[in-house]
Parts: sequence; structure tokens; C-alpha cells
Amino acid sequence: MYSIKGYICDGTPEGREYSILRQLKSRSLLFSVVNSRNLKSVLALALLLLLAVGLARQVLSSGASGTVTGYLVDENGEPIVGARVEAWQGGLLITTTETDSVGHFMLELDAGTYTLKFLKKGYETKTVSVKVSAREINSIGTITLEYAVQLTVVYKHIKVAPGSTVTIPVQLENRGEYSEEASIEIEGPSEWSYKLCSGGVEVKSITLQPGAKLTLNLELKVGLETGVYTVNISVVESEGYNYTQSIVVEVSLEGVNVLEALNVFMEARPSNIVSYSFKLTNPFSVGIIYNLTVIKDVDWTTILKAEGVEVSQVYLKPESSVQLTLEIYVPYTASEGDYKFAVKAVSEVVSGYAEVSLRIKKGVPILFLETSTPSIDAASGDTAVYSIKVSNKGTRDAEINFTIVGLPEEFKWSIKDVQGNTISRIFLKAGGSSTIRLAIKIPPGYKPQYIAFTFKALADNSTAELKLGLNVLGKYEIDYYTENFYIEGYVGDTLTFGLEVVNTGYNDLTEVKVVLVKVPQDFNVTVEPDVVSVLKPGEKAVFTIKIETPSDANAGDYYVFLKAVSNEDEAPQVSLHIFLKQRTETTLLAVAAVAAVVVALIIVYWKYGRR
Repeated sequence: MYSIKGYICDGTPEGREYSILRQLKSRSLLFSVVNSRNLKSVLALALLLLLAVGLARQVLSSGASGTVTGYLVDENGEPIVGARVEAWQGGLLITTTETDSVGHFMLELDAGTYTLKFLKKGYETKTVSVKVSAREINSIGTITLEYAVQLTVVYKHIKVAPGSTVTIPVQLENRGEYSEEASIEIEGPSEWSYKLCSGGVEVKSITLQPGAKLTLNLELKVGLETGVYTVNISVVESEGYNYTQSIVVEVSLEGVNVLEALNVFMEARPSNIVSYSFKLTNPFSVGIIYNLTVIKDVDWTTILKAEGVEVSQVYLKPESSVQLTLEIYVPYTASEGDYKFAVKAVSEVVSGYAEVSLRIKKGVPILFLETSTPSIDAASGDTAVYSIKVSNKGTRDAEINFTIVGLPEEFKWSIKDVQGNTISRIFLKAGGSSTIRLAIKIPPGYKPQYIAFTFKALADNSTAELKLGLNVLGKYEIDYYTENFYIEGYVGDTLTFGLEVVNTGYNDLTEVKVVLVKVPQDFNVTVEPDVVSVLKPGEKAVFTIKIETPSDANAGDYYVFLKAVSNEDEAPQVSLHIFLKQRTETTLLAVAAVAAVVVALIIVYWKYGRR
């Protein structure tokens, strides 16, 4: 092949002949110098050269074929040795050759159009169309064959967050004519993890048939350090070549927001409690500990909670989140204006910061009073109780005081809460309400009448009024102060019993007396005095009851039924228990009389009965 290439200088037959003759002469001279002593040998060699020149001139003069030549190199520009070169025409294989040690090939072909096909295991198959002219050298230059197993990485440069896991598609294709075996190697930062998978199965090596395509997924778990890194994916083919694709991985915190305020602006009043919600996230594939702080410009009480518990540090599992609640206690003395608060979360990997705004407005309280019982009936000496709902429908919290207008001075009143505790004032938040009890003590003995009065609630130039009425009723009640209704004596005696009656009501009782309901037969019972004209509240009256017992009454128990009454009320009926006993001398006389009768009967019996 190299010799033919040395003979040819230009494309014309004359030029080619001249070149051949010239080289023959040079070689003849060389041979003559080398072996000038042997003339016969020189003459024979010259004759042979003349015959060769004649044959060459005949071949060149006939000239129906041409030469196709070129070089095969790989992707790195290195010559491909031993590659098969096929010349095809009309679907027929015309001839073949192989590349030499420098990747060169040459084919002698008849004039016409051919398809050249280049093949070698480990490399792609490529075809080139060439037109061959007679008596010409057709150079197709350098043909580059890519490796048979082609590796395509869809993403060349990616940006990810620290600790994240990403999946990168990797495509493999066999563009050659032979079955190809290859292993896949991945190189990158040592603290990262790499896995090439297909359908959940990790892939270490592959076999691809001609024309086959395969898509794999590179699962890449990056570390926690930020920076720009390179990950190399290499295909090591069984023929020995390496083919590498690189991915630039930029590990950055840009766009990573781990702390977000869910409500950034609120309005509140002094003494309010305001709650802001935050979402704290761990977007990474490793657990993270966050240290939490609240940043504020005012010395107000703030509490940061997670799931209802106060926290200053939280641990988040990989790819998890938690909701934080910032409670701000606005003091009653807070001034109007805008205030800024922030929550800061700091970890070894990432930090987060979220700010919220709070606007304080004092506003004004607007008070309302309501009751379902604006008028109450109560007797003198009793306590009238009103249930009153107090509401603050304004925009400011209020401390509320109470007063009464139009109630007589002798009436005493107080305010109680629903538990019965006596209070002097209440505190109501804006929009809040509370129920109180207004208790009014009616003086004993107060005459029945209707009293209208006004109940007022006062707070910071806001006033609410409630018209109320009290219908004072008289309370008349008579009762017995005496507790023991028992007396004893002898038959025939006059007994005296003192009965005390008391006015337990709150109004005067008139025409108070003791009425005898039932008296034992033959008993004479009288009451003194007959009547008490007026008995004031709390006063007592003593009635003397005289009981004359009959002399022939039997000893035993007797009862006098009576009751105390007045024009306004009457006490329940009671029974006075009387126990009568016989005297001792009367008993002895009766015994003696009985004995005398018995003796008389015995005498009569002895005197007359025995007959």
C-alpha cells in the first residue's frame, strides 16, 4: 500500500509514467553502485525494469479504476487499528480491507459510487458515500468513529440543596454492529453516596445488543457542605477503552427557605394575646437540630411553642416539618404603633429567619348592659338579685366600675361574680362579655312600694345604663318562740303556762292573740292578755294560759290545741301537753274506804252467809 502511494505524483498518465521511470533510474543507479562488478546481473535487472515499465504503461493507459484512501481515528484522535472497511454498491459487498497500524486504509475500485462501511467491536458503525473516478486517488480524509456504547447525561449542571437526594437520568446506546459489554463507574466526593438503578435494581455492568438503548437513573445523595463539585460517570468497555461524562453539581442554600411565617401581619389591643404561626422545615435527607430564638425590640412576654409545648430547640427528622406558634402578650400599657417580631432558627447546615408585624391600636370601649329580669318582687328584709350581662363591644379592653342612681340610701347593694365572690369592678377585653349579680338588701320593715333606679357601668369615658325596678313586698310572719309545750300538775289544780310569740317577719303585726282550738272536757282555759295590738318585727309577746282542771278528773294526759294569729298571718297549730297526777292523801283515803268495804263484806258473810 505504501509503495503505490510512493509511485503516484499527480493525476495524469504522463506524470505517473515519468515518476515511475525516474524512480526506476534511481534504483538502477543504486543497484549498479552496489554491484558494479557483476555486469550481467545489472543488465538482467535493467531488462526486468523495462518490462515493468511497459506493463505499468499498459495498465495506466487502460485506466478504468480509481483509489479510495483515508484514515480512521477514535474520539481522542488516536488511530483505530484493524477496523474493517467494506465497499458496497447496489446492496452487494464489492471488497473489504482493514486499517493498518496508523489507522490508514486504501481500496482499488472501479469508477462509480460506493458506500463505505466502517466496523470494529467497541466502536460505532459508520457509513460514508464516495464517488470513485477512474485513474484518480479519492481521499475521504479522516473518519472519526465514536465508541459503540454511547453515554448521554441529560443534565450537565445541576443546583441542589445540601443533604438532598436527586435522580439524574442516564442514557446508554450501542451504536455498533456487535454486542457490547461494559461496566459503569461513578466518581465524586467521598462523603456522597451514588447508585445507578434500573427499575429499583442497582446496576454495575451492562450488556447491550447492537442498536439497543437503556435508560438508567443515577440516585445521588449529596453532602451537607456547600460548593461546586464534579461527578464523573465512566463506561469501561470490554475492549479496554474508557468513556466519561461529567456532571457539575452545585450545592447551594440559594432558594432554601426552612422557616416561613404563615401570618405576617395582625392588629391587637393592649392586654391582648396574639398568636403567629410559623412552619419550620427540614428539606434535607438527614435529621437536623434547630436552635430557636425570638427577636424583639420591646420587653414584652413572648412564648414560642411547638405542638403546644414551649420550646427553644427542636429536632426534625429528614424531610419533615413542624408548626411553631409565637404567642405575644401585649401589656395593658402598650402604646399604639407598629412592632416587629422575628423567629430565628439556626442549625449546623442552614439557618432560617421569618419576621412578623404587629400593629397596636388602643381603640375605645363600648359598653352594653343586658338583663332578663329588669324588675323583681322582693319582701322587706329580703335580698333582690339581678343577673346582668356586661359586654364590651368596642375595640379596646376596659376596666369597668359600677354605680347605682335612684336607690334609697338605706338600701345596701353589692356586686358578685357567678361564683358568688363580691367584686368592685371587672376587666373586659374588647369583644368580651361577663355576667355579674347585683344584690340589693331591702331593709326590714320597709313599706311595700315600687322603686325605680338606674344601674350604670363606667369605663374610660364610656357609659352604659340599665333601668331597673324593685317592687318591695311586705313580709308578715308570726311564730312561736316557746319550744317546749308541756306542763304537769295535780287533778283539780289550776295550771299556768307562759306562751311566747315572736314576729319573724319584716312588717308590723296587728291584733296578735292566741286562739284556743280545742280544750279537754270540763277544763276551763283562759288566755291573758286577750290581744296585743301591735307586734313589731323581732319583738316577742308573752301570753299566759290558765288551765283549771276538774277535781274529779282522772290522772293522765290531756291536750289543749291552740295557735297564735294576727290580722296579717297566723302560726301553725300546736298542742299543749298536760299531765295530771292524783294527790297522795286522796289515794290513802280511797284505799282506806276500799279496805273498810272489804272488812264489812267479810263480817256480813260470817254473820249471815253461813246459814
